[in-house]
Amino acid sequence: ENCFDTSYNVFIAHVNDKPAGIIIIHTKGIAGSPYIKSIAVDTSFQKNGVGSALMHFAEVFSSKISRHLFLCVSSFNMEAQTFYLQLGYSKVGEFPDYIIKSASELLLYKCLQ
Repeated sequence: ENCFDTSYNVFIAHVNDKPAGIIIIHTKGIAGSPYIKSIAVDTSFQKNGVGSALMHFAEVFSSKISRHLFLCVSSFNMEAQTFYLQLGYSKVGEFPDYIIKSASELLLYKCLQ
């Protein structure tokens, strides 16, 4: 579905000509503002700044469309929550039992000024 929907943008990070990570941005995802649908970094490239670089890219890309950027993170994924909070995101919502029973998806937000 995402491959054929022009409101989704898929970007791949490369390190030394090797794919290192991916980010998918839905340009009108939440209330008409960009939403990071997915971000992933290959395990061999983790802890080397690839995730931060992808997030920075997403923010610059999204700032040309909107002042707002959203994403969701699972309540049990404390490492990812810490990562996003360090990047300036704040929790603005929660979806209990949304994907996994007894866990929540947390809606995070950043104003891109």
